[in-house]
Amino acid sequence: MSVLNGPAAFDSVDISTAEELKVGANRLDGRRVVSIQPLDGDIHLGFDNTVSATKRAMTIRKGQFIEREASDQLAIWIIADTGTVKVNIAEIG
Repeated sequence: MSVLNGPAAFDSVDISTAEELKVGANRLDGRRVVSIQPLDGDIHLGFDNTVSATKRAMTIRKGQFIEREASDQLAIWIIADTGTVKVNIAEIG
């Protein structure tokens, strides 16, 4: 993997229904990596807005931290398992 030298953006968001993983209105231009950490509940990750507790690519458990390669061309969607979950997210170029 080559050196990540920016740009970068991060935020802490409340997730309940399916939402695209992005900081701000659009995916970060030049994004190469995303990081995700649910703080107070489990979330599910998928690649379109139909992600759910039963239709998902993976589950990320409360407190777990993942970092994955993901270009700005790839839509990543997350949804809370139940209720509302605070999630730290970052996009890195």
